[in-house]
Amino acid sequence: MKKTVVVEDWFDAYCEEVKQFFVYVTPSKEVEYLVQDTFKHALHHFSSYQQDQHPKTWLFCIARNVVSAQAQDQSNVMWKRLRNKKKEQNVPKDDETSLNGNEIYLAFCKLPEKQREVLFLNLMIGFSFSRVAEVLHSREKKVKKKYDRALRELEESLSYSRHQLEEAISVLSKEESIPFERKESMKQELRLEMGKNEQKPLYVKKSSNKKSIIAGVSAALMLLTAVYVITDRGESQTESTPADNTEGEKEEQQKQQSVYEFHGNIKSQPNLEYMQYAPGGELLLYVQSTDDGQYEIALQNRSEEEPTILNKIATFDHEFRWSPNGKYIVMYKEDDEQTTSISFIDVEKREVMERTFEAKLHNLIWDEDGNGVFFKESIQASNQYEQITYYSLMDREEKVIASGEQDDKPYNYSIQRTSQSGMKVDKLLLNEGLTTELFFEKQEGEWAKVDEKSYAPYSQAFIDRYLYSRDDKTVKRMSWSRNNEKVIYIEEDDDTQLRKINVWEVGDKGPQTIIPQQEDIENVRSFTWSPDNKYVLTSYTLFNWNVYNMDDFSYTTMKEATQEPVWGPNNQIAVIQSVKANGAGEGVSVYTLQNNNLLKGETIYTFNSNTGTATIYGWDDPSRLNVRFENREFDETAYLSFKYQQDEWQRVVKDTINVHAFQSSIWGLDRIQRDEPYSMWEEINKTSSLSIGDGKEATVHLFANTNTSKANAPAFAYIQYDDKWFRVGRVGYKEDSIQVDTKQYTSDETQEIVINGSKEVDGGFVQQSFIIGFNPTDDNGNYFKKIASIPNLQEIDVDEDGEVELVSTEGGHQLKPFKTVLFLPHFETFDRINVAEATGMEYARLMKKGGQYVIKTGRVENTETAYTYQYRNGELKLID
Repeated sequence: MKKTVVVEDWFDAYCEEVKQFFVYVTPSKEVEYLVQDTFKHALHHFSSYQQDQHPKTWLFCIARNVVSAQAQDQSNVMWKRLRNKKKEQNVPKDDETSLNGNEIYLAFCKLPEKQREVLFLNLMIGFSFSRVAEVLHSREKKVKKKYDRALRELEESLSYSRHQLEEAISVLSKEESIPFERKESMKQELRLEMGKNEQKPLYVKKSSNKKSIIAGVSAALMLLTAVYVITDRGESQTESTPADNTEGEKEEQQKQQSVYEFHGNIKSQPNLEYMQYAPGGELLLYVQSTDDGQYEIALQNRSEEEPTILNKIATFDHEFRWSPNGKYIVMYKEDDEQTTSISFIDVEKREVMERTFEAKLHNLIWDEDGNGVFFKESIQASNQYEQITYYSLMDREEKVIASGEQDDKPYNYSIQRTSQSGMKVDKLLLNEGLTTELFFEKQEGEWAKVDEKSYAPYSQAFIDRYLYSRDDKTVKRMSWSRNNEKVIYIEEDDDTQLRKINVWEVGDKGPQTIIPQQEDIENVRSFTWSPDNKYVLTSYTLFNWNVYNMDDFSYTTMKEATQEPVWGPNNQIAVIQSVKANGAGEGVSVYTLQNNNLLKGETIYTFNSNTGTATIYGWDDPSRLNVRFENREFDETAYLSFKYQQDEWQRVVKDTINVHAFQSSIWGLDRIQRDEPYSMWEEINKTSSLSIGDGKEATVHLFANTNTSKANAPAFAYIQYDDKWFRVGRVGYKEDSIQVDTKQYTSDETQEIVINGSKEVDGGFVQQSFIIGFNPTDDNGNYFKKIASIPNLQEIDVDEDGEVELVSTEGGHQLKPFKTVLFLPHFETFDRINVAEATGMEYARLMKKGGQYVIKTGRVENTETAYTYQYRNGELKLID
């Protein structure tokens, strides 16, 4: 059977599912073009298809490759759709589970891309884990881990069970669909694709031959190890250092890495399987695979150069939980064995202690002090029973808190919640389905069963007990203040479903309602207390937020964000939100609470939300904010710090900057249409025949309007190819020396036409290079495409690796500062890196210093703020 027929049959059978894959996994709006590319590549590479492989599996492998290389120039369609629907009341709900469709859509879209891929392929498409692993070029065990972690994140952010989420996600693609507008024309284009080059690579970045204009930078992309050990150069680079600082203090200051930079260093390791920080972020536990197929468990302080290898295990299916005080880590796994081994890691001694229990363990929870753990034991004896046990790490003893051993009926126990003062346990009589609530309180270091009369009236334990045991009300989102003096929560009447927000202060006889019934109460995600316990930050679904004043119960106007807001010191709040400045899309903003309960906001950093995502990790000190920027398009990361000085937030200068985190693609340039020159125009120049690849030739003609009264008339370029004319447009002026050449920048098969002319920018004239790509197989006959328009283009070996880079100098006119921009080939066009943007400066100027190329950066109005970098191996390294 002909491959065109087979692929066309596959298109009919699977195009909808491939389309949904792009909808849910990529941030691109042009999903139809991605679908078309997928089936074109299937046609071109049909010879590599294995007959014993399911075609749908193979197609999704191709689709994933298309995602990896295809630049994304539009916001995620699901995300935009969600934001537009956020005020709708008729959201899809399941009658039995009352699932909020918008809430689940949004939470799913906010998962990392790889987790979305796993959930999509398994739950929406129905692939087994082994087939998902085949598509993702991974191992089945890793796929299962991503699946579990994804659902765990959804469970933590939403109030639904794992089963409810699995059911809801499995029907997402059925509930939300984007119709094909070009389905039949796409199929026709697929048939026409037959005559094209069968060996065309599948979205592979190409470097040029001979001159290899961008080979150095492309090689940097390949060679990057992503080990971002980015240390601050010292506070002297951004602010004055007190004179009384000792040399020892300076050395210690320089030696300490930010936890966020340390995070990037560890996460970039290729064998990393798992990582988890201690409370406070100083210590990190992580697991990495070894060459012999085993796994090492390592512990490392962020000030240490090397980790401590704690243990080596043959298989890795364990869970780790840090104690609240950060002194211990418990390592365990749940299985079908009746004997369970638990390992406790003593962080200070870096020792592993193992303890074996002759029972199956569940429901493991640290106590509030971090000196022991609670868990449920399933005892397999003559009469099977369960019990709640506490294991103390101080005296290495286990103590039974509640047990069914003496009961004549089969009771099950489960820990519902623990706090500093008490614990709630459910005791379930299986045969009758009756549940009894048991309460325990720590008295003189021992856990004792208590009843309501045993609590001090209106103490924290009393309020906890009362709210736990309400039969007529449902209590949600409970959050105690940091000093344990007040609790805020949502109360819902089980009969009327009316909701209100209450605050109950220790010592008061009852709660106080601060917000009566409102529509948006059901959308509250969390309450977070300020460090001084005076305010509560309330986060809603879709990340709307406001702040309650706990003194007078007033609240601020609702604000929007695209991530969960974060409290900082001095009652400041950092958020990621949509901004319009410079068309950036999103930005990092800092809000300060004023005395009149108003929020004063300031955007300190903007970025293109179509290209990347910023995440706030927190503040090291009151004046310093840390942000991680992830470039989704190129899977690159940069760690940024901002410091409040001289009455403004400024980027902290880094020793090393991963410039590829700030890389962006040039997309959306128009194809050159057929258009013959005007008859009254004068031809002022033309080239000889230019070889543009594939045995084809073209001629470039320059025309000017002879009827104009201007002394220097605009010059227009036309390409003559195959007896057809193609209008490039204005490329300079009649009196200019306009040069035309051909080069291989982005493709191994065709030559680009390069027209070096000029362009008027902001009232000034700059040299401009117009680079035009050639596609001899374009179905619509538009064989040429303007793929870049680059000002002041130079070919310079900036990093001294023997290969030149394309360097552009933008600005420098009308008081606009110079900016050095690197251009890199990407498939059929270019990527660009603005060095000023990467360094957080206003200007970045390429120059020679000591016989080497360097880039000097700084701010126009602050001559003292100037830094010099060298570009090496895809990074900017601070040298002065």
